Amino acid sequence: MLVNNIGMLDVEDPITITESDAVDMIEIALKHHTSDLTTKIWL
Repeated sequence: MLVNNIGMLDVEDPITITESDAVDMIEIALKHHTSDLTTKIWL
């Protein structure tokens, strides 16, 4: 959804996020010590 700008509101400016950027953020969230089990399962 982030890579393809899906779900944007009409008033929002589009941003460019690569697939690599999205994967990097998922990896950071998985490694973050405060991420709970439910969050890690969804990731």
